[in-house]
Formats: sequence, C-alpha cells, structure tokens
Amino acid sequence: MTPPVAFVLAGGQSRRFGSDKAQALVDGRPMLARVVAAARAVVDPVVVIGGQGPLPDGALALPDLLPGGGPVQAVVAATRAWPGRPWLLLGCDLPYLDPRLLQRLSRPLPLPALVRLPLLEGRAQYLTSFWSPAAAAAFEAACGRGEQALRRVAGELPQEVLTAADLLAAGLDPAHLRDVDTPADLLSGPTA
Repeated sequence: MTPPVAFVLAGGQSRRFGSDKAQALVDGRPMLARVVAAARAVVDPVVVIGGQGPLPDGALALPDLLPGGGPVQAVVAATRAWPGRPWLLLGCDLPYLDPRLLQRLSRPLPLPALVRLPLLEGRAQYLTSFWSPAAAAAFEAACGRGEQALRRVAGELPQEVLTAADLLAAGLDPAHLRDVDTPADLLSGPTA
C-alpha cells in the first residue's frame, strides 16, 4: 500500500465556537497543534488545509481550493496535491486524538470499501476518517456540482464502519473521537 497522508481541515469559520478554534488552547497547546502531533505519530506528511493561524511544527500548508467553500473542496485541493495516496481526514478540532486510534483507522481498507468511518454515539465521524485514493474521483465530481457535505460524498461510496465496540475491543477509547464545537465542549473533555 502507498503510505497514507493526513489532511487536517482548518479553514472553517468556527461560528459556534466564537473564535478560531484551531488556535484555541487545550492544556497550553493549540488544538491544531495537538491534531498535527497525533497525526505525525502515524503518517507523513501531515497537511493543514486552509486556516489563518500559525502552522504547527512538522505540518505542511495548503490553501483551500475555494476558500469558505466547505470540506469537499478542501479534500479536492489536497488530493490534487497528493494524488494516488490514501488519506486520513481530520478536523482541526479534535484535541483528544490518540495516535493508536489513528493507526487503527489508517490500516489498509478491505475491498470494496473506499472509506472507513468510525462511529461515536451512533454518528459517523467524517472528520476522523480514512479514505482510499480511489475516492478522489467522487470528491472531484461532488465539488464540480457544488457539493459541500462530506456525508453526501461518503454516502455514495462503499464503506467500512468502526463501531464503538470495535474500538473498545482493540483497546481504544471512542471518546477520543470527540470534537469541539463550542467552548463548553472544551470544559467537558473527551468523556462527556
């Protein structure tokens, strides 16, 4: 298998958070730096797409294809820059990521799956997912028709789902998938 790359989406507007959540501090480190560090423990390179704050050590920067255009266009920009590589897709708001979880997530996909989606509380975690290079064509088509939602692109593709039970059986805590949408989410930590 071609080695995977990590694409970290940082170009969102953080409306619910009220400020740039990529730069919000968790235990003295920006959330984006925590995500990049977890990903770097597993894959290389780690590419931050969009965003305006400082770039964490060891990360590469890539501008959005269509700034403000949502995550689908960001993935298109990244897959054009790193064609033919499987990718971890991560949000910048995942301060509790465990590199062991990312290692499990980035194992080779079984055929015919083109995406691996973990579930947290029964909901697919599109911004903690793993994609086959063959999924790039679906992103190109979706971007061409103006689609912005990852769930719609994933819904068109064969999937492998990782349940909380799957993660627990592998000794992994599904709570480490928890993202941060509001400042209150930071107060509750990964287990709330």
